[in-house]
Formats: sequence, C-alpha cells, structure tokens
Amino acid sequence: MHIGWLRFVEQPFGHGLSQAGPASRAIFSVDQNPVSDAMITDIAMSHVVSKLHKRNPDFIFNTETYYIPESWYIQLMIEGGILGAILFGGTILMILF
Repeated sequence: MHIGWLRFVEQPFGHGLSQAGPASRAIFSVDQNPVSDAMITDIAMSHVVSKLHKRNPDFIFNTETYYIPESWYIQLMIEGGILGAILFGGTILMILF
C-alpha cells in the first residue's frame, strides 16, 4: 500500500483509468525481469524496496508494468486522483445517509 500511496502523491490528480488494479493487466504487457537495487532511480521507491528486502530477504522487485495495490481505495486514488477520491467518498456518504 505504501507504493500505491507514493504513486498517488506522484500524480495527485490521477494517472487515469486502468493504470492500477486488474484492468491494467489487459492494457500493459508484463516483463518479469528482476531489478537490482542499483537500477532504481527514485529515492522514495529505493527506500521502500530496501525496507521490503530487510523484512523478507527473498523479496524480488521486478519490472511489472501493471500494478495491483491490494487496496480498492488506494487504487481509486491512483486512477482518479484527489477528485476521484472525493467523488467516491461523497457517493458513499450519500448512500449511507
């Protein structure tokens, strides 16, 4: 979920539909080549990957071009940005009331 949050912060107005989650598999091809720590240029991403390596020495970061955030809310924020999150939250609140 932390990587998903970083992707949201990277583009707070959204990456667009089908940029995260299962739908992104239908759009992007998958390249399963492992990435070494030296190949990661983003400092925040490098920090996250090193933390994951410490927790699990067998962790392999690969170059999958699709991304499944494992959280529906994070996925909505990645795809729709802040406006999409506000509209979704408003819809849920209207349904609850």
